[in-house]
This record gives sequence, C-alpha cells and structure tokens, in this order.
Amino acid sequence: MPPFKGRLITFHEDPQLINITSTTLHDKVQEIMRMPWGMSTNFYKVFEMILNEAKKNKLTQEEMPTTIYVISDMQFDSAAGSSMANFDYMKNLYKQSGYDIPRIVFWNVNGSSRDFVSNDAHEQGVAMIGGFSPSIMKAVLEGEDFSPLGIMKKAIDDKRYEKIRLASSPQQE
Repeated sequence: MPPFKGRLITFHEDPQLINITSTTLHDKVQEIMRMPWGMSTNFYKVFEMILNEAKKNKLTQEEMPTTIYVISDMQFDSAAGSSMANFDYMKNLYKQSGYDIPRIVFWNVNGSSRDFVSNDAHEQGVAMIGGFSPSIMKAVLEGEDFSPLGIMKKAIDDKRYEKIRLASSPQQE
C-alpha cells in the first residue's frame, strides 16, 4: 500500500498524520469528526510533516503524493516567520528536500474567506476552488492546465454557459 494512502493530516497548531482505519464512508466521516482539530491552521507544518515522513521512510519520488487536497477555511498561519508567502515557502522546502512539489488543491469551504495562499492566477500546480460545485471538482480532476485560471476556464467551458455573454461581447449566432 502506498505510504500516504488512507491517511490525512489534521489542521492544528500541532498537526498530526493519522491513519483512517474505518471501512465504510459513514464510519470514516465519524472517525474524522472525532479527530483533534485546532483553531489555527498551521499550513507550513503540514508540508514539513509530509517531507519528514518521506525522509524517515526513504520514499522515492514515485511514492510521494501527487496531489494534496487542502480543505479548510483558508486561514493559514505565516510561513515560519519567513517573509515568503506560504506557497513559496512550501516550494522552497520541497526543493531543499529533493522532491518535486505535488499539485495542490486549496478548497475554500468558508464562503466569507478571501485569504487564498497565492495571488497568482497562473501559478502552475495550484488550484484554488470554493464552494461545493460538482463542475468545479470535475475541472480540478480533469484539468490539463492545473493553475487557478486554467481550472476556472475548464469549469466554465461547458455548453450550459454558451448562452451567457458579457454585455461587451459580440453576439454569436
């Protein structure tokens, strides 16, 4: 079994890497709800934990997660007191550890929060989504241009949106 399969990391001041042992979806949800969750999401510690686990187990690049889903209210602590943004800090951390950075999906489940980790709409390897739309999740899973702008374009490139035009857009017949 892949080293990270069936595991998740709690968002907490002191995050923990936890094995999910339940077998049914209902039991897995109940198990997750009983986990320790803090009032603060210490983002950089999560990725430090992944890299420490990789080094400890001498994982190859092929054994590393290829996509990490960050489901949160998007309020992240500063990156270890560094002046770099959280995402830049993480990229540097992976580079120093000798691993390729995984694709990252930041899923904002708090509609009132606008505190995304990167402000660059063209940041490759990052998707920033919000809400609960199946079309957005499909765009994340199927998108070739894995950037915030690319994911958005994939989500709205759908026949059901053909009738919607901006007022300044020319009418197409």
